[in-house]
Amino acid sequence: MKQKYLVVLMAILYIALIQSCKDSSQTNDDTVESDGEAMFKAVEMPSILANGDPFPTDSNTINGWLKEKSVVDGLETDPNVIGHAWGLWQALTELTDQTYQGRNLRRYETWYTPQDVMKASSENSTLSDLKRTDGSLQFRPKFSIGHDAELEPTAGDISGKVKYSPGMAQRALEGNYFDSTFLKSKIVEGQINSLRFNPEDVMLKPIYRVLTDLNKVEGKDDTYYFHIWGGKQDGGKPDSLFSNKVNVCTNNASPDIDNSSTFSIDAFIYHKMSAAEAYTYNNSTKEGNEFVDTAKAGDPVILLGMHVSTRETQRWTWQSFYWTESPDNPIFPSSTVIAAGRNTLSKPLESPANHYAASVGYSMMSPALPYEGPPIDIMNAGVSPVYALNPYIEGTFGTDVFPDQATYFSGAYAEQFYKANIDGITSNCMSCHSQAAYDGSGFNEGSFLADQYVNRNAPWFEGMVQLDFAWSLFPGFEPPPSKVTE
Repeated sequence: MKQKYLVVLMAILYIALIQSCKDSSQTNDDTVESDGEAMFKAVEMPSILANGDPFPTDSNTINGWLKEKSVVDGLETDPNVIGHAWGLWQALTELTDQTYQGRNLRRYETWYTPQDVMKASSENSTLSDLKRTDGSLQFRPKFSIGHDAELEPTAGDISGKVKYSPGMAQRALEGNYFDSTFLKSKIVEGQINSLRFNPEDVMLKPIYRVLTDLNKVEGKDDTYYFHIWGGKQDGGKPDSLFSNKVNVCTNNASPDIDNSSTFSIDAFIYHKMSAAEAYTYNNSTKEGNEFVDTAKAGDPVILLGMHVSTRETQRWTWQSFYWTESPDNPIFPSSTVIAAGRNTLSKPLESPANHYAASVGYSMMSPALPYEGPPIDIMNAGVSPVYALNPYIEGTFGTDVFPDQATYFSGAYAEQFYKANIDGITSNCMSCHSQAAYDGSGFNEGSFLADQYVNRNAPWFEGMVQLDFAWSLFPGFEPPPSKVTE
């Protein structure tokens, strides 16, 4: 009998030991030490989106949505387009079984950066074997255009990266798309050549704000503040674009703080910065100018917004998402009509992804104009501009960011220039990214466009290789892998 009890006791102790080890291995979100050999795999998009659309959706179907005018005050109203955008957002922000430093990664976080592709190429490695031990985040140099106005305090600069879906990253690797020598070999005088991605390919540009000690509310170690997008009031003057201040509490308590502008950290997609990320962030500069803030492991990193582009059509689909105080009633460049599209999903957005607004542009003009063709008299074409932008990027752009756009529309194309679209507020991701092309020389600062109709066979592309709307492939646009990944 004693032996029987002894066996039972040993079994209980064994189970307890296993459970203890299991619990201790599930590091909570407060753990910021680096997982030296951490690896996680990239998770593909689902075959069916939460709005019911297949992914990828056939381009003929999407182009069918765009045949009728569907914008009001420059913003999309078509339920098919809006539903598709929210379906993509749900898939991208869905939590996966992949982990890094004790937290589950969202689908988009598992994807590859251009630096991953460059690293795999230099190491002659496959992407699946790549040790991305810097975690899900690798900061690029801090943004340099138009962001000074929102840097109050001067801490927590906006930074970001580009992300590729697994298939897109693989095609960029196999095609040597980051090799300027290869790109130059595609250039033929007088001809327009193009790179080609596949319908299932997706590229993203998440942007983040790191909350450092200088963002802390005076006297409170658990509460930070920063300024967010306030809309285009006062004609879009820089000092009014980011007029809304919010407080962020990391412990859900906010005594002595205006609760109307105070949010839990759980209202944001965020993670805590790793030591490797802090190193990369602190060693990135903004056009050579150092910032006074210094990030450290454990600082909150919140997702401010994200460009989302899918190659489901030849001009890609374009949608941007950005955090908002009022997700049911967001300000420009979103609307209550777009926000209501969240309610059509069969699988709801996982909180806090439902705290983000959407800006959608599946065409430059509505109804959509042809991919190619002769110049068009834009004012007599019966079309309206479609405005789609990430306010934390293009929202800050003044007319000085588009100094040469009128020169592209000279001669026979003069009547195709939409004169009212001159700044970031009147921009469209598709128009600007249509200009992504390489002629073997350096970047032309005047290449960017506001919302303009761009024919893929426009003469200014002759003698260039079109980069299939991916500015990240332009030589020098993306920094090489940092010392962290080396």
